Amino acid sequence: MSEVNFAMLFVLNAKMLELLQFEVQGWCCEKFIERQHRLLQLGNRASRGAQFVFTKDKCLRKLEDIKHVRDLSVADPFEC
Repeated sequence: MSEVNFAMLFVLNAKMLELLQFEVQGWCCEKFIERQHRLLQLGNRASRGAQFVFTKDKCLRKLEDIKHVRDLSVADPFEC
């Protein structure tokens, strides 16, 4: 649930948000995505033009693959 709360911080407060992409492990159905929309309160979003995209298993990481913050890309810290 902490991931939802973290994402909600951006959903409800970021007025210039353009895109928020969520990676989902395994199979996710329309019902799952609808539930996430409710949990994230997307109807109350601060940025009316924001897009919320759910993708599957795009970049799987194991614990040993996680880098220290100083090793992350400056251009895109979420790059795989």
